[in-house]
Amino acid sequence: MLRVVVIVPTWNGPQSSVRDHEVHSTVGDFFVRDLPAGCVVRAAIGYRDGTVFVALAHSPALETPPDAPSPLLSDTLVRWTPTGTVRISGVDPDAQAIERALGRVRRTAAQERRAAAAAAQAAGSPLGSSERWPAVSAP
Repeated sequence: MLRVVVIVPTWNGPQSSVRDHEVHSTVGDFFVRDLPAGCVVRAAIGYRDGTVFVALAHSPALETPPDAPSPLLSDTLVRWTPTGTVRISGVDPDAQAIERALGRVRRTAAQERRAAAAAAQAAGSPLGSSERWPAVSAP
């Protein structure tokens, strides 16, 4: 089980929520989405039995930027192993599958950015000339 504790600072004190996600594989990534801006996140991996969660490992407190996705981008892809991290190179047997998956993620993110920019532009753009004049009916 992956447990994510999300703490949002507010003027009325911190508001926290807990998100539990079942983990079905021993290897892979998990992206926590829809985090409130400026929140602090702690993640733990462990076992859950009913309402009892037993953590095996946890992250330090992770702060999110106040109003946007993190400007930090990773520049190295690594694989977690029992002996530590190992950099994934082009000769790794999984490198092509990882690149295909990253390509899909990048294309989806780019499409979402374009759609958001178009929506923002449409909401704030001035009316076109045909929209400024009242409709003229034919005699």
